[in-house]
Amino acid sequence: MKNSESYTYLDKDTNFRGTIKTSKLVLEGSMQGDVHASDAIHLKKGSVLRGDIKAKNISFDEGSVYNGKLLVGPSRNGS
Repeated sequence: MKNSESYTYLDKDTNFRGTIKTSKLVLEGSMQGDVHASDAIHLKKGSVLRGDIKAKNISFDEGSVYNGKLLVGPSRNGS
């Protein structure tokens, strides 16, 4: 797992539990928990995410799995 203020990457060997707040998330492994991304989330082929997502943009590769609530778009304050 690589994490910074602006970018979080969970590789295919990752099995993460918890909440992530980041600018951008790229997921190749599996995660159980909520994600709050101020910019974008990308679920790569073979990834599994169980939890709620809040982000400006989201993309799913064919073969990714997602189960949870989804809120996509700018926040009410425009960010």
